[in-house]
Amino acid sequence: MASAVQQRLETEAKAFQTFQKDHTNMSQAFSKLLAQQNENGMVLSELKLLDESSAKVYKLVGPVLLNQDLDEAKSNVEKRLQYIGDEMKRTQNHINDLEKRMEEKKAKIIQIQQQAKQAAQPKQ
Repeated sequence: MASAVQQRLETEAKAFQTFQKDHTNMSQAFSKLLAQQNENGMVLSELKLLDESSAKVYKLVGPVLLNQDLDEAKSNVEKRLQYIGDEMKRTQNHINDLEKRMEEKKAKIIQIQQQAKQAAQPKQ
């Protein structure tokens, strides 16, 4: 019986560790998205400061700088910000789901440990 409880405990612990790794990876992805959002937000604010009649905006395509319309550049950055925001929401939802599952596994591990402790105590 002790080995069955031990095996259940090990299985739950491995699942918990997997959730922790996934949580770490998703948190890193969220941090990268946040940095991208900040960078693109700064770019958009700089583009909004430009005078539409005299401003020249260039886009780097490979090793070449191509002239780009200011309105098109603003539109591209706004679309990118929208996409990044959507990805951040999706990532945050995934992180919240992982945290919930980790709490459930943690409670299950504690329960198994308590059962093992009770089974190990001699009956009086």
